[in-house]
Amino acid sequence: MYPDLNVLRVYKVIDANKTLLAEYTYPVPLRYSQFYNMRAEAEATPTSTRELLFYDTFISGSLDNWNRVSGTASVTGSGLRLGIGSVTRGITLVSPESDTDSWTNYFIWAKIMTSQSGVYGFVFRADYDSENYYTLEINQALQNVSLKRYISGAVTTLKTSSLPFTTYVDVAYNFLVSVDQGTFYLAIDGEDCLSYAMPGAYYTSGDVGVFSDNNYAYVTDIEIAQIGCLGVDLVTKNDFEDYRFIVDIRYLGYDLWIIEGATFIPLQQDLRFYLDNDFLGELINETTFTTGSIGLTTYPRGEFNFVEVIPIPSESELISPVTFTTTTTSSSTTSTSSSVSTSSSSSTSSSSSSSSSPTSTSSSSSSSTCSSSSSSTYSTTSTFSSTTSSTLFPGIWYTATDLNTSRRNLGGSGTQNAGLSFGGYSTTVSTDTEKYDGQFWTSDAALNTARQYLGGCGTQSASISFGGSITNVVNTSETYDGSCWSSITGLNTARRGLGSAGISTNCLSFGGWNTIYSKASEKYNGAAWSVEADMNIARYNLAGCGATHDAALSFGGKAVTGVVGTTESYNGVIWTQGNELNDVREGLAGCGTASAALSFGGSNFENVGTTEEYDGISWGMKRDMNSARTNLSASGTQALGLGFGGYTTANVGTTEEYMQDRG
Repeated sequence: MYPDLNVLRVYKVIDANKTLLAEYTYPVPLRYSQFYNMRAEAEATPTSTRELLFYDTFISGSLDNWNRVSGTASVTGSGLRLGIGSVTRGITLVSPESDTDSWTNYFIWAKIMTSQSGVYGFVFRADYDSENYYTLEINQALQNVSLKRYISGAVTTLKTSSLPFTTYVDVAYNFLVSVDQGTFYLAIDGEDCLSYAMPGAYYTSGDVGVFSDNNYAYVTDIEIAQIGCLGVDLVTKNDFEDYRFIVDIRYLGYDLWIIEGATFIPLQQDLRFYLDNDFLGELINETTFTTGSIGLTTYPRGEFNFVEVIPIPSESELISPVTFTTTTTSSSTTSTSSSVSTSSSSSTSSSSSSSSSPTSTSSSSSSSTCSSSSSSTYSTTSTFSSTTSSTLFPGIWYTATDLNTSRRNLGGSGTQNAGLSFGGYSTTVSTDTEKYDGQFWTSDAALNTARQYLGGCGTQSASISFGGSITNVVNTSETYDGSCWSSITGLNTARRGLGSAGISTNCLSFGGWNTIYSKASEKYNGAAWSVEADMNIARYNLAGCGATHDAALSFGGKAVTGVVGTTESYNGVIWTQGNELNDVREGLAGCGTASAALSFGGSNFENVGTTEEYDGISWGMKRDMNSARTNLSASGTQALGLGFGGYTTANVGTTEEYMQDRG
């Protein structure tokens, strides 16, 4: 499977010679960092091996696999801790004890967090005795990364690039380094950061290390994989004849990471190929091999959730016809319909949309007094896309009128037909407020204090906003009465990227970030904020929903360990962890109640449109949004949700309405 090409290729390998038998194009775009359904049911017990050059999760608590070159290093509960110690250079170099001096071309993947503003990064192709090596140095204070070459200890800066987004102390980031002959590449959390090709001679091999010039930097995981190797052979089981082989697989990483794997169903001598139950094609009477082992492979890194092998099912169990019809009527939207039919040997899909797109203009007043003016015409678009699958996820997203001002990191409240958006970031931190009436957005009274990454909840005529950041994190709180924002008592703990639940006179704020990830929860009773029980897992950039402060739900976000799918419910006394999101995300949005919630959008290496419904026990996958984006906001219920704003490759005003399954 090649997600960058959106194809599945079938190869036959005889005596290590690989022959392409078929290539199938998948009907919808494949995405990195998303699990695709693959299931396996069998009595076989999978075995796991990792064909990597090196990896360490530091669970052992020792530095047995490492050689400290200078400075200090130790293993703590947070991983490998690097410190400057008392060395004159103020730098720590640590490298695996393995025979690394012969390593040439490889990927380095690591998760690193620093607790102080300084410089940290990677050393590679290092000859420490001669003091010849390369470094990739991430400068937390300057928000840039530099590629440097050391020759007998003398340094030359080859290239410096700005970081693709603002990084913070006490936040763990995923780093991918590609060292391929004379070309070097770095990505942070899936964002391209630096690429450089040496114009002349270059070091061809040497040790690999990590370093820091501050107390302290933490490395929680590190892996090194040879470029060009198959990577991982996770499962082998001999002498299967007729079987169904399904895997739950997620693509991790950027264009450099290509995973080869497939869901395939050998039926006697016929081979049939499916992805997420979508029939792609078949090879009739392919008899070169009729029995043998089963395995998985990834290049160079992937994640397999579970593997099962079961007897081949009957044709009726493989796939069945699915038909969906949707109708929307309004003064500006025509009816749309789409149907899907599939069989075991063929599949068709269709989608249709209707739209009208007049112009839109608006203006707003931004001051401490309440004033607003607007003039808006609107456009609506209904879009429904479907895939050929017997497990076609229910729920439909319709594209509606854009916000007048494109924004990310904004707050939201209200219902699907009476929504409210406020704050965020456009070209600057914003005070903008807009009302949605089910057809178009109208600018309204501005916030008194511009903020982004703020929390909020309530109705269109009675809302509350709290926390966020300007250039610094603030505890600012304001209430809205349908025409005016008024400043009120601030949060006890200033936070940004926090979650919220409730109404303007009975709400809960939770999580967020100040100088560290926060577990804090606070209740507002209409007059003042008071401290409530902490969450179990500190996170920020999470989502939340709920009817009142004592019936709240938090989900997703980013923790010290990285992006998480953590779900916790609050009953007014204690937070209780529940089943996680299927697709871990940060920057997602949510609405509904603690027992009937809706989550959508967000990011994990890349922006996603993933949609999930929560029934009080577990999350179920639904159709993706039409526009994948992160740092958006929401209003509404599980059955009738509204998502607006956010970020793709730029700030957007995109608005979409969600309706539960109507099939």
